[in-house]
Amino acid sequence: MEIDGSPDQNALRSRWTLLGVATLACVLVAAIAFGVPIQTVVGLLLITPVLTGIVGAAVSTSKALLRRRVANVRKTPGFGDPG
Repeated sequence: MEIDGSPDQNALRSRWTLLGVATLACVLVAAIAFGVPIQTVVGLLLITPVLTGIVGAAVSTSKALLRRRVANVRKTPGFGDPG
């Protein structure tokens, strides 16, 4: 993927890393401004990637099982025969 005309992958990683760090900093500043306890914010920041990982694993597993099922159906004799 090109960024500003250069095909540098490190630039892409750097931008996403900086964006992630800036997002975390903004969340912490907003939490402090609203008077939310820091423990609550840190807990939510830790739970979010865990839940995202669990959901992603479930979706990926179901997708892999569906692909295997479709591949097995296509291998069966008579599948796609015109008569």
